[in-house]
Amino acid sequence: MAGLKPMGSSPTTYARKLKRYYEDMIAGKDYVANPPCGDCTACCRTGTTIHYTPHEDKGREHLFVNGVLPLTCDLECGYLVDDKCSVYNERPSVCRRYDCRSLAFGGVTSKFPMIADAVAQWDVEGSVKTNADRRVLEMIPIEAKAMVMRGDHIRDRLKLVGLTNRAIVVAGLKVEDKR
Repeated sequence: MAGLKPMGSSPTTYARKLKRYYEDMIAGKDYVANPPCGDCTACCRTGTTIHYTPHEDKGREHLFVNGVLPLTCDLECGYLVDDKCSVYNERPSVCRRYDCRSLAFGGVTSKFPMIADAVAQWDVEGSVKTNADRRVLEMIPIEAKAMVMRGDHIRDRLKLVGLTNRAIVVAGLKVEDKR
């Protein structure tokens, strides 16, 4: 389809990356998603309150005012200057981990219109290269829904990285369709 942005990776490759990020998160290490954003700054314009977290943002305290990342009167990140992140190399952990491709791969729509529009630009179907990719892509939204219904204690963390238990295992080991 013309006009769609490439995802930057197949579902299987993306799931493997997220598996590594998940393992780093469980081990208490910092990880960076590095999505191919280009000029998109939609996530910086949602008005989301980003709180300082001592165990994740140690050394970045100076970015926060009274424990939160500053916002402008337009509800944009206070560090967004000339449509670019002015603190990109030291941005908070939540910014380092955010990747709207997880919404696209998961078939989820953001409640924020600008992010929903950005997610709609990703070419999910064009990213599918193999049958394994197709199976991983099909598993992500199914397992995400099941995980939320089970109330997994790490669901918020997994939502952050955008993947789920079974899809991570499948991507990390081998893909078997057991349906």
